[in-house]
Amino acid sequence: MTRKLSFILSSLCLFIDPFVVLCKLLDFLHDFDSIPFDKSSDACSHNSKLLTRVLSQNASNNILRFPVNYTFHFHHGIVGVAVNNSIIQLDGTLRFEKTELPSDKLNHPLYGCLTIEKSKNVTITSNYRGVIDGRGSQYWGIPLIGYIRRREHRPRLLRFNLTDGLLIENIILQDSPYHTLYLDAVNNVEIRHISIVARRTRQDGHGWVDLTAFNTDGIDVAGHNVWIHDCDIWVQDDCIAVKDVKNHTGIPYHPMSSNMTFERINATGLGFTIGSIQGTHVKNITFRDSYLHRTVKGIYMKFTQPPRRFLEQNIHAVVEDILYENITMEAPTQWPIWIGPAQQADDSDFCHPNPCSLCWPMTPGSKCHVVPNNKFRNITLRNVRINNPQMSTGVIYGSEVDTIDDIIFENVKVTQGKPLPISLQDIHVTFPGTLQPVHDAHVPSYLADAEEKMEGIFGRLRRVVLQARNLIEKLRGTYADAAVNFAENDYGADQWYMAVIVQSALGSTWMWLFLALFMGILTWCVVLHWRRFSRSEEPRSQRALYHWLYAFLLLVFFSSCICFLIMPFHKPKWQRTNRYFQCKGVNNGIARGRTWPVPPCFQEDRQWSTIYNNEDTVPPSPSVVATIVIFIVCLSFVAILATFFEYHPSSRQMLNSRHEDLSQRSEGRRRLFDDSSITNNDGLPEGRGLATPS
Repeated sequence: MTRKLSFILSSLCLFIDPFVVLCKLLDFLHDFDSIPFDKSSDACSHNSKLLTRVLSQNASNNILRFPVNYTFHFHHGIVGVAVNNSIIQLDGTLRFEKTELPSDKLNHPLYGCLTIEKSKNVTITSNYRGVIDGRGSQYWGIPLIGYIRRREHRPRLLRFNLTDGLLIENIILQDSPYHTLYLDAVNNVEIRHISIVARRTRQDGHGWVDLTAFNTDGIDVAGHNVWIHDCDIWVQDDCIAVKDVKNHTGIPYHPMSSNMTFERINATGLGFTIGSIQGTHVKNITFRDSYLHRTVKGIYMKFTQPPRRFLEQNIHAVVEDILYENITMEAPTQWPIWIGPAQQADDSDFCHPNPCSLCWPMTPGSKCHVVPNNKFRNITLRNVRINNPQMSTGVIYGSEVDTIDDIIFENVKVTQGKPLPISLQDIHVTFPGTLQPVHDAHVPSYLADAEEKMEGIFGRLRRVVLQARNLIEKLRGTYADAAVNFAENDYGADQWYMAVIVQSALGSTWMWLFLALFMGILTWCVVLHWRRFSRSEEPRSQRALYHWLYAFLLLVFFSSCICFLIMPFHKPKWQRTNRYFQCKGVNNGIARGRTWPVPPCFQEDRQWSTIYNNEDTVPPSPSVVATIVIFIVCLSFVAILATFFEYHPSSRQMLNSRHEDLSQRSEGRRRLFDDSSITNNDGLPEGRGLATPS
């Protein structure tokens, strides 16, 4: 079997390059003096030097195989130069152990774990889903404290520099200390069927512990003619980021990033990103047919402060001809859409604006600066669905001088309701890379396994709450989906807008349940109150005053419930999911199709713009309209209840019997008073004379 496989792989070498007539299958275990299954410092150093020599001297025009079921341990700093016409068949596992190299003090960030540069026609493939494990937890350290100690002084996992002709497929990149797959100044690249994962816990999302694995980007790419497809990425920073092409000497093409397509990708992290861009021309980038699961950010385009040499050479950045199409997001925790300055710190001060603070706008005094002399233009977002966002729809932030030109939102809509079907699948199906075990010595096991090990009264209570929440979400989703179907099946502005109103009202089913409970309790209190005062001997005017006062307090209570549970005005502006937090500096922004909400600095190019064509008569917010509708429904319910008690036969009979009973009591008291007016012989009323001795 081994000879047959060797023959097949050797035959493939004939098609790598017309000048190659023969290549060998080199086994890293049997053909070289490698040491497997040994993570001691000496073994790691030996394997690292050996792999560096093999890549530079033996890998070209050959196949280098790492056998299945074998693990080789290395140190970072492995560099292969001029690796041409080579296939690296990674069937086993490469694992990198932390060390301090003499060159580390001179390099920031550190040399990558594995770097290949100035190469041509390189393929990394696997028949058994081989793994490159960066053991990132060694560098991440104790959550937050580890980042303060090391910051970005960490090695990238896999880096390709000045490489033309690259194919990466069927491998897993796990727990990179820093950027996972870094492609700088590359050309003609295809990446397919790979998994990238960087996690500190097994949470389905990004808690604060996971996010302390800062800067673990999935794929950072700069260059030309890149096609990345059918991958899954679970990281704690940018999932995919189109980067600047550095000013390398000897680049055979213009230093710009262009002609890139990313499609059929399941990802979670800080989203599909273009940036941070400093001084490169980025053009013709497409993201499409992809899914973002419980991501932090979604669509993220950003500029950052350029270096001094760019300013001295008057180099400015331009990002143009960008398309995001058929993108679906489930429950993004921060901004689903961000176009503007990079929101980052890069400083010991977490809230330092560089150029936009991570604390903006939540923390008072935090700042966000637009990067001058940079330009976004010709940007299209088409068929983007944001389901159940937790913050404002987004930020589109330019300036009057550095405007964002020609930006189109077509069918970019926010929905509320039950989770999307893909989000309910097992994450191991959507993200096969998460099948890799999570080993982080700096995160306690009880924290990593908190959901599985929750026991006792609190655990049972939590399960009950989760079951109730799932039931409520199911009810919400049923009615919200009905509203969405109504919106999609009926065309026209009025039908669409009314459907959104219905969705806004019915999307708060949990609030309706609480209101129904309070309504029932208070209605019963009203009945008891009315019965008590109906039997009292107070004057009718005083009883009426009590009734009106109680009705007023009831109305105030219901109004407060509605205002605080439905209307979003009590939320901070950045948490209002029915609007964009910031929309500024946009030139020729157009909203088409079923886009909702519409950025306030956009023009509406759709049917309802002919109805609401006056700036003074824009349609009101659907949430406000839904609030008014619910308020009217509550008042109508109270009115119907009062009418029932007033005009129902049983109620009228009860009222008549009460009135007869009261009149009889009044007549009895009157007669008693008349009898008591009879006096005795002493001139005193009966029963009021002095006691006489017997």
